[in-house]
Amino acid sequence: MEVVAIRMKEVRPAKREVESAIRLFGPANITSILDHGTFGDKLAAITVKLEMFMKKTEDVIEELEELKDSKEGTETECDRRVDEINTLTELIVKKVNDNECQVKKKIEAVIREFKDNKNPKTSTDPSESKSSTKTPQLPRNQSMRTDTTEQPIDRNEDAAEEGTPGGNQAATVLLQSITAALPVDEQAKTVINQVAAAV
Repeated sequence: MEVVAIRMKEVRPAKREVESAIRLFGPANITSILDHGTFGDKLAAITVKLEMFMKKTEDVIEELEELKDSKEGTETECDRRVDEINTLTELIVKKVNDNECQVKKKIEAVIREFKDNKNPKTSTDPSESKSSTKTPQLPRNQSMRTDTTEQPIDRNEDAAEEGTPGGNQAATVLLQSITAALPVDEQAKTVINQVAAAV
């Protein structure tokens, strides 16, 4: 039974190696989108350690079965050791599978968060879109102004309505004032009148 005890001592360190690998790469270790490129390799490394553990346990179980068949009085001890190894194997396989599942969920969440931050979502709620496009209600006597740009003031129109010179009329009056104020001959008056007509 001393051989079995030695072989059992080899099983436990192999189990601890798998557990250490899980601790080094669990969901808590995924913090950014950069982990997306490495998580596959790290999960594969954990699986390799698990396979090494299982190979070790299979070898020990095989030796226990041989010992039980060849040596009387060892059946109970061998069966107890086999049960112990099977329990350890089930626990460690469950840990690896749970870790892999949680890591993949965390990676999906990190990717989703990255995409949401890169392209902010627009509201798809129909009630929100209706309320945002709803025309505001105005009092009955108040009409809504659709054109908010300031209209240019036509000085000529205002001047014509008020009876004061504006635009062309102002230029004509100015030229007439110059003609009256300055001594000009007939030829100059003709030129000034032509300019006034052109303006």
